[in-house]
Amino acid sequence: MRTSAPLTAVAAIFLSASLLACQPLSENRVKANASSLAQWPTVVPGVKKDPVIEARVDALLQTLSLEQKVAQMIQADLAHVSAEEISEYRIGSVLNGGGQPPNKNADAPPSEWAAYAEMLYQAAMKPEAGKKAIPLLWGTDAVHGHGNLKGATLFPHNIALGATRNTQLVEDIAQATALEVAATGVDWNFAPTVAVARDDRWGRTYESFSEDPNIVATLGAATVRGLQGAANSGDFLSESRVLATAKHFIGDGGTAFGDDQGYTQGDDAELIKTHLPGYIAAIEAGAQTIMASYSWWQGEHSHGSRYLLTDVLKGHLQFDGVIVSDWQGIAHIPGCQIDNCPQAVNAGIDIFMMPYAPDWKQFYHNTLAQVRNGDIERSRIDDAVRRILRVKMRAGLWQKPSPQARKIVAKTGVVGSEKHRALARKAVRESLVLLKNTGVLPLNPTSHIAVVGNAAKNIATQTGGWSVTWQAKGVANDMFPNATSIYQGFERAISAAGGQVEFSESAEQVTKADAAIVVFGEQPYAEMYGDIQNLDTLEFQQHDKVALAQLKKLKARGIPTVAVFLTGRPRWVNKELNAADAFVVAWLPGSEGQGIADVLLSSKHNYNFSGRLSFSWPANPCDAVINPDNISSANTLYPLGFGLDYSSPKKQWQLLPENTEAWRYGCILADQLPQYQAVDFSKEKGWFFALEKKSLARKPISQTVAIENISAKPLENNKGVSVAWNGAGFGRLVLRNNVPNNDFLAQYANGAVLDVNIRLLQKPTQSVNLVVASGHLATNSLDITNALTDFPLNQWQPLRIDLRCFTRERADMSKIDVPFSLETQGLLNIDIRDVGFRRVEAAEQTITCP
Repeated sequence: MRTSAPLTAVAAIFLSASLLACQPLSENRVKANASSLAQWPTVVPGVKKDPVIEARVDALLQTLSLEQKVAQMIQADLAHVSAEEISEYRIGSVLNGGGQPPNKNADAPPSEWAAYAEMLYQAAMKPEAGKKAIPLLWGTDAVHGHGNLKGATLFPHNIALGATRNTQLVEDIAQATALEVAATGVDWNFAPTVAVARDDRWGRTYESFSEDPNIVATLGAATVRGLQGAANSGDFLSESRVLATAKHFIGDGGTAFGDDQGYTQGDDAELIKTHLPGYIAAIEAGAQTIMASYSWWQGEHSHGSRYLLTDVLKGHLQFDGVIVSDWQGIAHIPGCQIDNCPQAVNAGIDIFMMPYAPDWKQFYHNTLAQVRNGDIERSRIDDAVRRILRVKMRAGLWQKPSPQARKIVAKTGVVGSEKHRALARKAVRESLVLLKNTGVLPLNPTSHIAVVGNAAKNIATQTGGWSVTWQAKGVANDMFPNATSIYQGFERAISAAGGQVEFSESAEQVTKADAAIVVFGEQPYAEMYGDIQNLDTLEFQQHDKVALAQLKKLKARGIPTVAVFLTGRPRWVNKELNAADAFVVAWLPGSEGQGIADVLLSSKHNYNFSGRLSFSWPANPCDAVINPDNISSANTLYPLGFGLDYSSPKKQWQLLPENTEAWRYGCILADQLPQYQAVDFSKEKGWFFALEKKSLARKPISQTVAIENISAKPLENNKGVSVAWNGAGFGRLVLRNNVPNNDFLAQYANGAVLDVNIRLLQKPTQSVNLVVASGHLATNSLDITNALTDFPLNQWQPLRIDLRCFTRERADMSKIDVPFSLETQGLLNIDIRDVGFRRVEAAEQTITCP
């Protein structure tokens, strides 16, 4: 009997909306793909096929059972798989997610990492009847150094390295990273990112070397060489090297609005021109693994695109290594569940990042069943496992000693070594970009200098995301042992020169300094949590306003000022540029903050500014989209490649425009907002109520459904829903539309309300939050607990909320995909109907925004 997965939420969503993305490829589409393939280049991989390895792979493959083959395709998170399970299932790889150290010990030293790697290795190699011993791979996100390891050297993020244009420096940094990763017994790094960021609003912009595909290709290849060693050399994947991963295939930097996991723009020609060069360079440099993208392209999710993964990457590009999925990436494919996705197997994914239990176990059993009933061809399984074994053999996993017995692991002092920190400090110096200097720089280290702003002492702020934890928010300085904050760098240099240095959180206490350095910028973020609606988003402004006030106060006292800006992307900072006497873009410099002092403090110009912008700089908050040909537009303040140095002529500063009124509502110009019309989402095509939980599961409410701590059923005529939370776990109710570009909602950016009718059946026992979201740009939650508590039971009542509660934060009304969402962890029983947006009428009462 043929078995299949139940219809999942995502599949139901797309089917109900009759979207092309969910339909099988038509004959015309297949023909179009075949024709399009001719545009793609043929690539010669940097690693030549070794007949000896190929023969060994074939021989081993023939001895493996179907069960052990499928197990090789699974990658679980450390916290969700045991040594006993590795021995039992023989899964092929593990990973530690961002902020997930071995044994959940954030203080784990390199020796504990290596001991854990040894345990995993021995479990995989344990003799067991009927099971072949195959070494296991451990992958980690060492995207700017071994970021999850306490005490590791953290280098500047890629956007900063792009500003150096120094290929050898980037290769040296990758080699140092490989040494620190290998010293912990780990063999695989999920880097480099070779995305070409085309919209600065993207939350991963700092992971991109540049908006220029050529810079990305050059530095991406250098990173691959540094991590793996030169292809076909004796050093290739030696004990001091690790596997590299080019990611994310393909076009993740080209999504509409800069939305992480969004819809990549352009046809085959655009992918080839803009987004492919990094992958060509990585494959030619010998990259052995490539990670699929969360993004969508031409109606298909990249994880489920046979055209991109098999026809293009494995076919035309002749990539013979492993394609690995991203974290739970298959759950985004229409028709798939987290643990059930033959589409992704057939599309060409070889290793499935399936972090949680029981998901990876269920995926194992589901995939076995799908092979046996013909949903997945056995030849596809053999192709995946052949690639996995090939990469493991090229990595020498059978020849290398077990992790704890390796020379690089036994060698102490590798992690965070003085040599590596000096290299990182050099990278900081070379990445600094000087945008303005009226003559205040360089500063005299023998003078009295004030350093102002909390960011000067906060190491997490200067390292950015992927530092100790995934988001790096709130990580204390003591989690960065031996790192140097920006203030410490100035303190050491000025004190050594005989000068005087003082620190102040604000400018209030600074009265007599010869000069002041104001350090400010973005707070740490990673991936979708860094997506913003424009380059002057309020979350940033709150920090920006403090720095601006400090610069103005210091200037009023006649104290020359230098602004040091910490950022993962170009930002609209005209006000700060106007207020400061000098302006330095320090990007996200990593753990070695003293590199900034090296350049700014120099009476003899020992170090000069050499960094040049890797991204063009915006002249307004919405100049976020990169010109495809890298030609400066009228709205570009500084072009790609701009950067002053100490020899640049001192010109009189022309004040920059500071008015942002036109961009108050995302990037929809105020005078272009359409006329108001009321919208009832129950009548709009594609909108539906669903239940969701954090692990991506989603269930449309077309019948009685339950998920986590919440159950729901449709009201009469499907005009609304009845929802009950039971107080156990986390679940949310959402009103959602998976069709992008809902431009008509832009009209509700100002002077409009969210209008919903509610019948309260049981009052809340804990906080109830309402969210309006645009992609991943969820606003700060609005607590409506008091309003609900005041409602009478069993009576329909209107709830009206001013949409400015959301647009003033991070919701871009032109990008709304969730106009209404409720979540609570307490008890609540409520009926909801007639959800819509409309104009605020005079004297109407709405909930006051907090």
